[in-house]
Amino acid sequence: LGKPLRTLRYGWVAYYRQSAFLPGLGLAFLYMTVLGFDGITTGYAYAQGVSTSVLSIMVGLSATLGLVGTVLYLRARRRCGLVRTGALFSLAQVCCLLLCVMSVFAPGSPLDLTAPLHKPRLVRLVRPPPPPPSLLVAEPTVAYEANGTWFQNVTTNGTATVQPQILDYTSISLFFAGAILSRVGLWGFDLSVTQIFQETVAESERGVV
Repeated sequence: LGKPLRTLRYGWVAYYRQSAFLPGLGLAFLYMTVLGFDGITTGYAYAQGVSTSVLSIMVGLSATLGLVGTVLYLRARRRCGLVRTGALFSLAQVCCLLLCVMSVFAPGSPLDLTAPLHKPRLVRLVRPPPPPPSLLVAEPTVAYEANGTWFQNVTTNGTATVQPQILDYTSISLFFAGAILSRVGLWGFDLSVTQIFQETVAESERGVV
């Protein structure tokens, strides 16, 4: 038991002594908080009324801007140097993610911090139009508003479904704009830190660090 612990301690000490310790730690923290098109983000997009086609386009744009980041890294490194290039891409990442922070306070956000914590209140009662012969609507449609988002509760054949109807897409637009644009800074910073490790870590410690 003592030998593995000593090996672990030696690895962390060797890593801490490297000049690339802080950039590597920053990259690790970045990947802990990176915004990607995973299940949670996709579910949030659907909840905000984003269609499947629009979401597919945004995923494609995200991948494309990731490739753009790798191309810009090569040009920026030749002009600015390795360390400055990493700093510039890190700053670009932070600036893009500020759009995601702004989306929390933008109109149409479901995370409105100024809204009181209460259940959605009924706003109006709307009689649905005559249904097609294949559908039997047993109850009227109830539309209600919660934190800037309209919901429509439709009862069809005894089954209730809630359909979101977003009136303001400012919040969701800012969120995905920041998430997509941040791919440039993410991949540029990733390549910068990887190159710093390759150039600064001693050859005898490359298997440890």
